[in-house]
Amino acid sequence: MSFLHFRLHFTIFLLLFHEIFSFPSNQTLFLPLRKTHGGHRPLPSSAASAATNRLAFHHNVTLTVSLTVGSPPQDVTMVLDTGSELSWLHCKKTPNLNSVFTPQVSKSYKPVPCGSPVCKTRTRDLPVPASCDPNNKLCHVAVSYADASSIEGNLAYENFVIGSSTQPGFLFGCMDSGYSSNSEEDSKTTGLMGMNRGKTHGGHRPLPSSAASAATNRLAFHHNVTLTVSLTVGSPPQDVTMVLDTGSELSWLHCKKTPNLNSVFTPQVSKSYKPVPCGSPVCKTRTRDLPVPASCDPNNKLCHVAVSYADASSIEGNLAYENFVIGSSTQPGFLFGCMDSGYSSNSEEDSKTTGLMGMNRGSLSFVSQMRFPKFSYCISGFDSSGVLLLGDARFSWLGELNYTPLIQMSDPLPYYDRVAYTVQLEGIKVGNKILDLPRSAFVPDHTGAGQTMVDSGTQFTFLMGPVYTALRNEFLQQTRRVLQAYNDPNFVFQGAMDLCYRVMGSSRPSFSNLPRVSLMFQGAEMSVSGERLLYRVPDMNKGSDSVYCFTFGNSDLLGIEAFVIGHHHQQNVWMEFDLVKSRVGFAEIRCELAGQSLGIGP
Repeated sequence: MSFLHFRLHFTIFLLLFHEIFSFPSNQTLFLPLRKTHGGHRPLPSSAASAATNRLAFHHNVTLTVSLTVGSPPQDVTMVLDTGSELSWLHCKKTPNLNSVFTPQVSKSYKPVPCGSPVCKTRTRDLPVPASCDPNNKLCHVAVSYADASSIEGNLAYENFVIGSSTQPGFLFGCMDSGYSSNSEEDSKTTGLMGMNRGKTHGGHRPLPSSAASAATNRLAFHHNVTLTVSLTVGSPPQDVTMVLDTGSELSWLHCKKTPNLNSVFTPQVSKSYKPVPCGSPVCKTRTRDLPVPASCDPNNKLCHVAVSYADASSIEGNLAYENFVIGSSTQPGFLFGCMDSGYSSNSEEDSKTTGLMGMNRGSLSFVSQMRFPKFSYCISGFDSSGVLLLGDARFSWLGELNYTPLIQMSDPLPYYDRVAYTVQLEGIKVGNKILDLPRSAFVPDHTGAGQTMVDSGTQFTFLMGPVYTALRNEFLQQTRRVLQAYNDPNFVFQGAMDLCYRVMGSSRPSFSNLPRVSLMFQGAEMSVSGERLLYRVPDMNKGSDSVYCFTFGNSDLLGIEAFVIGHHHQQNVWMEFDLVKSRVGFAEIRCELAGQSLGIGP
């Protein structure tokens, strides 16, 4: 099964009301937006190499797998170790080693510098904390084993290729020194492939994506990307395109031109650009909600900010003030990150935009700085149209919305994102049957794991393991007479969706016969029915049959410590985020008709 990529493009329009920005009464402002859904998917379990060989027990070693690493590819052999987390390769030739990886000849090799947030956030589960190598200023990692063997080196990104499937930006240890208690056995392989769940020391949980970013997305989707908006920044104005990310706080722009970027902001030519110095109280007080604290850049004495994402991408630069212009309305002194370095796991997709616009509830987010009382969006399930509205939605055709309160958490918890759009899921109903689950199954535990987040950037909905299993079993039971299950234990769609069906020939499933799945929130209910329940796996057929998968996935299979309500299940639902009354409202509506009613539909 090849590594899955999806890119869904559609045009959405942004409507801002004149009473918010003091537009003339006869003026309506429309800004074109583009919805993209790109980025990487988790590697399915079936993508592992089919060639595995028995090996004498060493370092919990049971299997070895052959693959290629780097560009151009180098053949390596790695031990599969279910008891280890960090994957690593020998990167320094010695007389005792028959096989090493040579990073110097690989174009895709990229070491992780000490200052990268990845060096701290992504190595949190390792038994020995990562440190800074004083000789090369790179992120230093070290591991040891029960037989007294040990190895150390630097953390790096590289392309790992298994069969026809490529995993770009794979984090691994490029090791250059160590001690082996069995050098003869070690000489037969190039390294070790860690296969555990991140619980390498003291039973730690896997790193939640909230620890890497204020983002509510715990999946391997590209920066929660769903919408892009065009605006101007600076004086004189420069055209930029920014991704709207409801799961992030800090808005930022690329400020350094590289061959991979089609669009950057150039602060040197803007008269209104003003960087934030280290000594400014803004550097500490306004960045308090960021997952990685702001620091002082020793080179220029400016306030340094860094963010990282669940797909291993990261970016850093300096905090600054600038004029952001939307239509005829100017927001002076907008705080944003002017970024000059980083790593992208999908440079092709990132090259299409200038930056990212954070839309969560943090103090630095776009909606907080612009003081929007509420915003709404509506994504069509009929075509590729949609509407995003900043301001109050008062339309006679919209009807009454059902509201559920946003959950507030005052105390910081390690697995709880306090600035996410968090609601309380209380139960799930399939048809007329409510799943027999205790209330505690939906409530966050003492670490914060198990919060329910509404995320426009995640495609599908993911549920914590016990809840997902109960839903999967009940849906399978109720559809056994109308759908033929696809029983392949080696196939898991997008790494987390293991309930799939075979549909004969080129026909489509009988969606009208499928039971409705209702998500029961405090005070409101969201129903998923018809075509939103199944998703056809692109380019996959079994003989003449197509394969469709249930659009709910298992969070545990992705290492996510949360419930995430994705945008696929928000199609044809008017979604309102009321920041003043701290609530989320929704109502079923045909979103393409809503766009037409606003005069912006097809």
